[in-house]
Amino acid sequence: MFLSFTFVDHTHATAILALANQPDMRKTVKRIYGNRVAYVPYVMPGFDLSIAGDLFYRDNPGCEGLWLQSHGLFTFANNARTSYELMIEFVTMAEEELARAGVTLTGIQTSDGQEDLALRKKLESALKRPPSPFEKKLSLDYRSMVSIRDYAAKETLDELALRGTVTPDHVIRIKPWPMIIDTDADEDTIIKALDAYADRYRSYFARNAAQQTEPKQILDSDPRVIVVRHRGMYALGGTDKAAKIGGDLCEQATRAINAAEAYGRFTPIGEADLLDMEYWSLEQAKLKVAAS
Repeated sequence: MFLSFTFVDHTHATAILALANQPDMRKTVKRIYGNRVAYVPYVMPGFDLSIAGDLFYRDNPGCEGLWLQSHGLFTFANNARTSYELMIEFVTMAEEELARAGVTLTGIQTSDGQEDLALRKKLESALKRPPSPFEKKLSLDYRSMVSIRDYAAKETLDELALRGTVTPDHVIRIKPWPMIIDTDADEDTIIKALDAYADRYRSYFARNAAQQTEPKQILDSDPRVIVVRHRGMYALGGTDKAAKIGGDLCEQATRAINAAEAYGRFTPIGEADLLDMEYWSLEQAKLKVAAS
């Protein structure tokens, strides 16, 4: 971020994500923070956002934070304590806005739902079908706590899950949307769901890659998150660490989405921006490898 401050803090706090992923929040942000926080329409994270941050600060001299639509919050100061305390203050103000609207936030919870081990075996078998990124190694991180079960039990789950991620960089780890199965799914049903997911992913790629200025090579089309309706969520990875990180993101995402839906309507970035982020990270990885 091109800001003339020694310290810059950034957060994806639950309250911030619940409000940042609402439509038409400019006036609300102004009401909550006055001139202390400048509203920044969605800009792709990376170099473009660094430039935009500087421009919006120049347009709002004296502001103490930048509110990033569908992304998060920045605070800044010339000493670490001030920047950090501004972050705490502004997140608290977001929590107070949610409370004013009758929205109760949930914090970190224990995964207390019992896993169906028979279902896990079916998933493991189906996910290793060739060709699969998990043929050699598959790790599953299962979680079932109140926030996840509330999300997985929503009547609108099938549509809600397809809207996108709670913050753009989540797409790097968990793809644009999860796959959904019922608690009694057998292996054949799971394979059909995987095939349907792959078709949707390939269509998403084709639609949006065609609009890119540089050619893109499609990633694998398997999900990284599987929602078991009413029960819990699996995060998938090629290592235990990758699956655990995915599980952590799932927890945070469900807390934020539940709060966003209770406040208004969860409205993240669209699929074109998601693909930009998903494949931009891949290009950055290739550049690092080439430079090493």
